[in-house]
Amino acid sequence: MLVVEACFAIVGFAVLLSMSNHDPDCPISPDPTLRFGIFVFALTWLWDSFALISVAYAKFYQQLCMPQQLQQVVELLFFFLLGFFLYTTAIGLSVLHSSSAHLFDGCNGSNSNYRLLGVAVAFNWMLIVVVAISRLTSRV
Repeated sequence: MLVVEACFAIVGFAVLLSMSNHDPDCPISPDPTLRFGIFVFALTWLWDSFALISVAYAKFYQQLCMPQQLQQVVELLFFFLLGFFLYTTAIGLSVLHSSSAHLFDGCNGSNSNYRLLGVAVAFNWMLIVVVAISRLTSRV
């Protein structure tokens, strides 16, 4: 599940980074909500990478990276922080996606920025579901 989370995060990160800043029809790219989304996708990818590396380290060296109790506290805190950030980003990107169609005439299905924003919203919501299922069914 961590690999799926990392893949969703890197795709969302790449999609938000690929939006054009110079689109006169749909000027939504230099927005703080998009920058926060980029940060959250990068943070999710970094956390999943750290978790995968720690699993490989524990498997290879037959020892943990940190004490068990500290690891549980860090995982729990980061789960709530990441969940809050992901939900905040999902709401922000969804609002930006729906309101941009009403504010700008050029923001419709034929515009690349609008389509990329829709893809980022979809990957964000899917990432929330995958993270919740992953954390509820297993613990790394």
